[in-house]
Amino acid sequence: MMMKNCWFPFESERKNSEKLLFCFHHAGGTAAIYRDWIKWSDEIQVIPVELPGKATRMGEQYAENMDTVAESISKEIKKVSAGKQVWLYGHSMGSVLAFSVACYLEMQNVKVEKLIVSGRHAPQEQIDDAYQTYMDDEVLVAEMKRVGGTPVEFLENEELLKFILPPLKADYKINESYVYDGQKVHCDIVGYAGSMDLDAPLALMESWKDATTGTFILHEAQGAHFFPIELGYSFWKKIENNILSVSV
Repeated sequence: MMMKNCWFPFESERKNSEKLLFCFHHAGGTAAIYRDWIKWSDEIQVIPVELPGKATRMGEQYAENMDTVAESISKEIKKVSAGKQVWLYGHSMGSVLAFSVACYLEMQNVKVEKLIVSGRHAPQEQIDDAYQTYMDDEVLVAEMKRVGGTPVEFLENEELLKFILPPLKADYKINESYVYDGQKVHCDIVGYAGSMDLDAPLALMESWKDATTGTFILHEAQGAHFFPIELGYSFWKKIENNILSVSV
């Protein structure tokens, strides 16, 4: 039985499952965005990952370094997986964090069954975000309005921005800290690109094939950058089918 752990704050109803799916959120997100997946899962133990300083870990210092946080998460996954099957899913920033965790797990001889990514270019593609953390807050707010996912009224409320921006900036620092060093995972990778996602279109996500020695399959899903949230249950079924080896 998996013990509760600050990295994995939400209990799953599928504790006896042999299939563990660790989920990594986008910049500005929290583990809570995957809570519905827990209740929608019939055969898989869904385990959302919470980063330091976020939501259930609000009292802690923010993580700001990709390599450090990926290594820490990989050690926790090794502890709790205890020989079970390990699957990883990440969206946007979470995709490259999941990739980094997969690299560390494989170095620790923990088999990753499959890495599932969405909404981000491959790790070897060095593409800077429109917002960098040396820029003014106004640039960040404008970027949030562009990509969507946050109600505009929240972004125009000065008091709310005091709570929204600091954890978001921390995530951008994590993303900025990432340095690709030629790593490739040995597990297969499945990618999903939003049909209206201008930041990670289908053509750009094709290069994930060069981040693995295994196979790579890319699918297009309907929606803009936050299509996994917009599609909800229908996107979860795609993830579930990948894990249960059902053709999608």
